[in-house]
Amino acid sequence: MCNNTHFVTSFLLAGLLSSLLCTPLSSSAGNQMTPGDPMVKITTMPTTLDLNKTMAKISADVVKETGLPETFVTYYWQFFQDMYCPGCEKAGVKEVVFIDLYTPGFLDSKDRQIFMTSLAKAIATHTPYGIKDIYLHTHIAEKDQLFIMGDIITNWKQVGGPDDGSDIK
Repeated sequence: MCNNTHFVTSFLLAGLLSSLLCTPLSSSAGNQMTPGDPMVKITTMPTTLDLNKTMAKISADVVKETGLPETFVTYYWQFFQDMYCPGCEKAGVKEVVFIDLYTPGFLDSKDRQIFMTSLAKAIATHTPYGIKDIYLHTHIAEKDQLFIMGDIITNWKQVGGPDDGSDIK
């Protein structure tokens, strides 16, 4: 007859061992993705751009600006079927580029801002979209983690909200 304590202990040890063996680790050369590496999801209306070539150019520019190894960032591009953005027209934005940036914990505020700005500039350089067409957020869309109308948002007054008096730089 099996003792419940031995069963639970064995189960927990097996779980711990399998989680350690299945967790991807970063290589010393920095060439393997880890669960916390940045991921960039770009979404637009359908385009005729050669997206593989375009994303490679964007990636090369981001690497130059941030110093992150190219293998640390995954890019993917998808399309909206339709989009309704009444605020975009009012702001003079004709074609919106929405970017979800999943940022890892190893990027501090300054590094995140450099990453966001270099990404937006690279997209504006290598696509027909302008810098003000880009709406970039870190999936939680808080101050210091939003890039709208060509700038990182540090005070809600930048986008028509109340002046909260706390510009983050």
